[in-house]
Amino acid sequence: MNKPRYKVLFLTAYDPLDKKSWSGTLYHMHLQLSKYFEVENTGPIPYLSGFWGFAFKLFASINHRIFNKFYDTNYSKFVGRLNLKKINDKINGDYDFIYAPIASRELSQIKNLKTPVIYASDITFDLIKSKYGLDNLYKFSVKEGDDVERLAIKNATYCLYPSEWAAASAVNQYGAEPDKVFVIPLGANISHMPNYNIEEKSNFAKLEILFLGVDWIRKGGDMVIKTYRKLKEHNYNVHLTICGCVPPVDLSNTDITIIPFLDKNNPEDYKSFNKLLIQTHLLFVPSEAEAYGIVFCEAAAYGIPAISRNAGGITSIIKNDINGYCLPYNSIEDAYFDVISRISIDNNLYRRLSKASRALYVENLNWDKWGDSVSKLIINQLESGSE
Repeated sequence: MNKPRYKVLFLTAYDPLDKKSWSGTLYHMHLQLSKYFEVENTGPIPYLSGFWGFAFKLFASINHRIFNKFYDTNYSKFVGRLNLKKINDKINGDYDFIYAPIASRELSQIKNLKTPVIYASDITFDLIKSKYGLDNLYKFSVKEGDDVERLAIKNATYCLYPSEWAAASAVNQYGAEPDKVFVIPLGANISHMPNYNIEEKSNFAKLEILFLGVDWIRKGGDMVIKTYRKLKEHNYNVHLTICGCVPPVDLSNTDITIIPFLDKNNPEDYKSFNKLLIQTHLLFVPSEAEAYGIVFCEAAAYGIPAISRNAGGITSIIKNDINGYCLPYNSIEDAYFDVISRISIDNNLYRRLSKASRALYVENLNWDKWGDSVSKLIINQLESGSE
């Protein structure tokens, strides 16, 4: 007789069935957990409406226009309590485990929690402050953000992060017990295992470089253009495609291809995305701030080496001289030029980087691996009888 499946509550304010939630990450987490457990969702939780919706909008408008300040509702204890009231029956339901991704606001406000819980995120509030800049945030909102993060970590049985960078912050800044903090890489947000042939991938005369990102400034778009121009000035046979945004610079007199947007949830756009990555030889996204970088996992799935900078959690994915290069944070275009020019003319180097990229995806950077690791963590905790 088969043993009944454990029941897991998927605690989040967002819709985990929507592939756009957290860029598809919640969808893939939910899909994997559903393979092992009976999963119930709390999201989507309707956002503030009625009186409180009007009050918060008015408060935000006044503060922005008059004081140029803002209050972060993503880390609001009050909003967290309001959301919990909307899902009170589920929070107090009969579940074996709670999985709470990017739900610090809600998790922090649960009192007398007896059900074991995993709190999952790719960043802490302290890292958001230091790396993304919150100069216009009210001081009381900053304090509240730290309180919410600390309480969520305290309420969690386990804390789950995709990078050592974020995990270290949970331990060092918020007092998380090291033995309850786990680093498990996230996977590529794609719906299939791409075909891969090293001979086809490495057989190129022209190196196809791809910049893939929506936020031109934060993703290091200006550095990409500077480096590309230097490569062209030195007559390297390269071509650049920019996908995900329209650069705020004049590129009319260049050979650069611009694809403003591809929606991977649209079947035709997904085909175009797949074709683009099959044709790409090198991903170049030197992000100035990055919690993790799912785009680098996606590149690895296609055997594409990646070039970036040492920022945030990127080094958890890109290993220097293995599947690409993470240059020092303050590197200038000359350093990127040196690396990319060498890759473009050294086929043996390219083949080694490409094969290692694909291997990292198959072994670690995929959602099946994530699901296996997280399900074992949950089952082991439940069957060990430990608190």
